[in-house]
Amino acid sequence: MSDITFEQMWKRLLVYAPELPIPLAQSFINKAYSMALSGYRWSLLRKTSVFLVPDAYDTGTATFTTGSTTVTGVGTTWTSAMVGRQILPENEAPVLDIAAYVSATELTLRDAWLGPTQTVTYSIVLMYLECPSDFLSFVSVIDTTNNWKLVLNVLPESLDMWDAQRTFTGTSWVLAGTRPSADTPPNMRYELWPRTVTEKIFPFMYMSKPALMASNSDRAVAPLRGDVLIEGALSELALWPGTGAKPNPYFQLGTHREHEQRFIKMVAQCEVEDQELLQTRIHYPDENLFLEAPIDGRFLQRHSFGFWG
Repeated sequence: MSDITFEQMWKRLLVYAPELPIPLAQSFINKAYSMALSGYRWSLLRKTSVFLVPDAYDTGTATFTTGSTTVTGVGTTWTSAMVGRQILPENEAPVLDIAAYVSATELTLRDAWLGPTQTVTYSIVLMYLECPSDFLSFVSVIDTTNNWKLVLNVLPESLDMWDAQRTFTGTSWVLAGTRPSADTPPNMRYELWPRTVTEKIFPFMYMSKPALMASNSDRAVAPLRGDVLIEGALSELALWPGTGAKPNPYFQLGTHREHEQRFIKMVAQCEVEDQELLQTRIHYPDENLFLEAPIDGRFLQRHSFGFWG
């Protein structure tokens, strides 16, 4: 964590501009903090979690009614655990989000069914994986059964071309961005493809997005130091003219540029410290020459490549 608290940081700005409103001083510190966080994957912001995909459920039949968000079942034993999963009429697209559980024979969809009224077979699966609320981006998602990483750089448009009906099932090897959740605020979701119909877990590592500082006791994530954020905040302070009655004595474009340049250099130095101390950004020349899934370590051991000599 940072060496000094949020309160100590914003109070330092008042030394340069005593008439600076406290909320504005706090916003200058947080703006510098946000800028420092946005340009680099800080090691202490890496977190791990697990996606748990349950078995598919397809017992009985389901009735979809034109213009309605209600799905009724015959011979079904639906449960509240199915909320957040997806239902596919006749085991193919469209993919519909289950928004609420009513009873063992009634579910509510997120969006109304727009097709003709029909009673059909169906499948309830979890194919849209919802990320944690502090999710920023993936580092990796792994399939421990098959010993490989899932491919993350696939667009949803590509899935629409490869499998528009979403009928492919089996070994999942792709996560593609899809429609966010219905929460407020919404959470990012990724489509698992091909969809799996048996229970499986996918451990993953991700970059989290820390909340901006609010409490006086809050501290910035290490190795960002208080003096770094103060430097960035002073850059913002030098752009604030003050008010007509109380002009800002620190208002000066040249001073802004000096602090801005120092802030950039200091953040860069913190990045170097992060790399040297925590060793999270070691890269090898050949690391991007291989696909991810479906190639794993065993494949590499059994094959030779010219660039290895």
